[in-house]
Formats: sequence, structure tokens, C-alpha cells
Amino acid sequence: MPAHQKVEFASLSPEQVARVNQIEKKLGALVVAYKTPLRPALLSNEQIADLRELEKAMPGVCLVAYQA
Repeated sequence: MPAHQKVEFASLSPEQVARVNQIEKKLGALVVAYKTPLRPALLSNEQIADLRELEKAMPGVCLVAYQA
């Protein structure tokens, strides 16, 4: 099993926060800044089904799988 990478939010300067706010308004989307780049995990159909089943058991929760 691979070692898991710690996921951290990026620390942004006030100017960077303002720029992120601008792009959010322009895109009409939420933008999250991470310190370390995240890559979606390449999951099999069975793994996706397992993830979806877990989401069903946790109402109001959205799970996203990233590469470790």
C-alpha cells in the first residue's frame, strides 16, 4: 500500500485571496487552493461502486478519491 500524502490547503496572501475570489465570480464556481497538487485516483468500476455505496451510507457527504 502506498504511503499517503498529507493534503493541506494553501496559505494565500490577501492579494491571492482576492484573485481567487475574482475567478470564482467569473467562473460561477467554487475554487479550492491546495498546497500539494491533487490527482484523481484511477478507480476500477468496482472501486467506484464501493465509493458510491459508502456515499449512500453517509447522507449529505460527497466523497472524492485522489491518488495517494
